Amino acid sequence: DGALSREDLATVNAYLPNQSATWMFQRAMMVPIGDSRPMNFVNRLLRTNFQIMEDLGPEVLKPFNQDVVQPRALSRVLVEAVIQDPLNIPLLVYHIGPALLADWLGHMAAMFAFDFAHHNLGSALRDYAASRHEAGDVKEAFRLRRLAEQWEFGSGQDYEL
Repeated sequence: DGALSREDLATVNAYLPNQSATWMFQRAMMVPIGDSRPMNFVNRLLRTNFQIMEDLGPEVLKPFNQDVVQPRALSRVLVEAVIQDPLNIPLLVYHIGPALLADWLGHMAAMFAFDFAHHNLGSALRDYAASRHEAGDVKEAFRLRRLAEQWEFGSGQDYEL
């Protein structure tokens, strides 16, 4: 039977940690009615981070502005944000909460794992998938290509300047 299974098709819409991590940015900028955070909190956060991204150059700013989160670029921004505006970080953590921060850190760790896998194993996996396809194992080749794509897209490495 040449048809793909439900599990095979699920790999088309696989977990992408960079997309899962983007919710933190939305959460940090959301100010519920009656919230106690300072009025300039969101503007301060945006101003600091976008200035840092601009200073780091288009390879950091352009992907982020197009909703492509890359772990190495994001880490550079976060380190600079801690250095440039250290007093805003505890306030941010207070308003988003430790549980959500821990969840987000898990997605960040997954982004780094996907980035590592893409750069160190991606080409070999694609080559192996091609050999499986040539050998007639098209289902396995399909699954392997989806895994390589998951690493690429999940680490934001699909973006080209």
